[in-house]
Amino acid sequence: MLTTPTPSPQPTSTAGRGARPLILDSWDKGYTALTETADPGQDPQRGGLVVAASGKGTYIYVSYALYRQLPELVPGAYRILANLLSAGK
Repeated sequence: MLTTPTPSPQPTSTAGRGARPLILDSWDKGYTALTETADPGQDPQRGGLVVAASGKGTYIYVSYALYRQLPELVPGAYRILANLLSAGK
């Protein structure tokens, strides 16, 4: 999902705009965590973006504050949004 239409080079920053996301500590084994974030000196955290197949569709949970980042023109937020919109293709 994070390879088309806009590949996300590592690392992609969406930080610096608003509060930290609510990172899931655990999730059902049917979900896959697609991103990992960390501040310097912190352990990596996963669970800010998880995805699961559901019947003929896909369920995606995003905890990143895209509504704050998009108006600030944060490039990583636009990459994530474009990939989310094309997830079913």
